[in-house]
Parts: sequence; C-alpha cells; structure tokens
Amino acid sequence: MNPVIITGSRADYYHLKPLIEKSGWDVVKGVALYPVFDFRWWDMVVLLGDRYEILMAAIEAYKRGIPIAHIHGGERTDGSLDDGYRHCITKLSHLHFVAHLEYAMRVMQLGEHPDRIYTVGCLRFDREEETYTPEATPYAIAVYNEHTGEDFKDLLVEVTESRDDVRFIWPDNLGDQFTDALRKAAFIIGNSSAGIIEAPHVQTPTINIGDRQKGRIMGRSIINVEPDRDQISLAIAYCMTEEFEYDDEYYHGGAVDKIIEVIENYEHRQKTFCDLWS
Repeated sequence: MNPVIITGSRADYYHLKPLIEKSGWDVVKGVALYPVFDFRWWDMVVLLGDRYEILMAAIEAYKRGIPIAHIHGGERTDGSLDDGYRHCITKLSHLHFVAHLEYAMRVMQLGEHPDRIYTVGCLRFDREEETYTPEATPYAIAVYNEHTGEDFKDLLVEVTESRDDVRFIWPDNLGDQFTDALRKAAFIIGNSSAGIIEAPHVQTPTINIGDRQKGRIMGRSIINVEPDRDQISLAIAYCMTEEFEYDDEYYHGGAVDKIIEVIENYEHRQKTFCDLWS
C-alpha cells in the first residue's frame, strides 16, 4: 500500500501526528489539493475529522476512485456545520476508524458495513508529547473555535482578562507541548473538542461553552454553560475549588497500530449501502 495522509487545519495535523510519525506514509498539508491529485496516484487517502477542507479532499479522492480511510467519523456536534461535513465524508469513505462504540453504531446507521468499521479510540495519546513548563500557576487553557453560529470570543477574552486568581493561555503556540500543558492546567475553557475528548484522559476539568460540542459523549468532568458571564464565572470558581471524577471515554490505547495494520492489509472492493435490516 502507498497511502497518503491529508490534513487541513493545524488541529487535524496534531491529532494525526502519531500516525504520521509511525507509519512513514506521505503527508499533504493544506487545502491546495487539486494540483496534488493531478500528478500523484495513491492506494488510499487517510483523512481525519470534519472540516470543510477535508470534505474537499474526500470528494477529489472519491472522484478519482481512490479509497478513503476516515478517522473520527460518527460523532455529533449539533452546534456546528462540521456535523454535515463529517457525515458526508463518512459516505465517501471505505474504512472508518471511530473513537467510541456509539459512533460506530452511528456510522452503521449511515449505511456503512460493520466489516469496515473499527473502534480504535483517540490516537492523540499514542506518542510522547514535549514537556510544558508554565511561567506561573495556576493557569487554564482558553480555546475559541469560530464558524459555529455563536460569537462569544469577546466575552471569553473579557472573562479571562478580568481574573487575577488564574492565568489564561491560548493554545496557538503550544504545538507539541499542548497535551502536557493540558495535563498541568487547572481547567480548559471554550468550545473545543479537546475539552471533551482529551481533557478527561489527562484528568483536567472542562468548561464547555455553547452548543458547538452538543451531541458528543461527555464525561462527568465537563461543565456545560451558556455564553453568559455569570455562568462562566461560577464554573471557573467551581473548577478552582472542587474535585472531579473523570470518565476516559475516548482512549483505548494502540489506535495508531490498529489503523496501520488495517490499512496496510486492505484489499479494495466495491462499497455498497448496508441496510440496517439486512
């Protein structure tokens, strides 16, 4: 097999980095995909997630008859356009590597055969991350993702700048230090999937603002609030004083090895719709 891993956003790249490093497969970064598909031919295209640029890559691969392996399908994010992109990618894909059994069931509900679906969990933790040394503690990580129909960035910035009991950092420049920074943080706040998928694994509480992650499976360490100053302030106070119990829903271990094994032994065959009652 000669697969290629295609990444769009920086977040996609860091989620895929364990697979990139261990597999040795080709990697294409960015969204200028049309020329790439014009002069190269791969046995398979590997995609992660639900961004519109990843859907573009899936459409181009599908048009050219290149099978697609999709990671993190079957999830729900009711408050984001990504939900529609993700399910479209699922229908174009031939292999599905999902993060939870419930998501595997949803991929089946979309007409995909169970023989093509593998519940592997999150692969972000299948590598050693760089150590993060904070300038001061306590600190928290603040994340805001746009394109959700909710605009609370100014509110989040105001809240983070108004507090003197905790320092806030934004993840833009953390890179490979992100996971260790998350592990050492008092909490993560915003509307990122990192607060839902990764934070419980490293036992860091989450303040999830708004509806962007609505529909994902969430553990007990996640506090859901509206984009409201009072609710956010109360949630911060709770995170700074209370102990949490953590549900590690997404990490199974060995996700990268399983993905490599399945892809390298894949034999392409025509994909057909699988009715639930068949």
